[in-house]
Amino acid sequence: MIVGGAVLVVVLAGVALWSNAGGGSDKPPTDAEARAYFDRIVAAARARDWDKLCSLNGANFNCRVQLDTVGRESVPPDPPTIVETRFHDKQSSDGTPGRLLVVEGVDGRGERYHSEVLIFRYDGQLEATNAVYWGGFEIFDRQRNEQRLQDADQRNKEQQNKQGK
Repeated sequence: MIVGGAVLVVVLAGVALWSNAGGGSDKPPTDAEARAYFDRIVAAARARDWDKLCSLNGANFNCRVQLDTVGRESVPPDPPTIVETRFHDKQSSDGTPGRLLVVEGVDGRGERYHSEVLIFRYDGQLEATNAVYWGGFEIFDRQRNEQRLQDADQRNKEQQNKQGK
């Protein structure tokens, strides 16, 4: 009886470990977790610790490309304002849900920015997309993109009608 109970405990522990290893990816962070993680991103950026900043991003290479695109000298002197936070669902079957933070502020060149940063879990650890939060980058949103395409099609049709085509 003791051996059977021990085997059951080991099996249950194995199932728990297995479900938390990759399966934990589907549990989006809470608002408080996302804000705390974002605070770490802001601290790394303000310290100009690019290695730390990009280690907090889910894809280090993408972070480096964003830094090269916006320029390291444009890092904001002040922390951004989080103007919105919301749940962001999977955008594909292999996607990951997370907490979307919409942030605004003024960059190091005096230009206003409006960006989206996604905080999510990957293998149980928090990561981000768009850690270069002052770059004006958006998170892919299927509904928003489809609406933009429909709006563009409508504008094109209206333009063609005005031109008599």
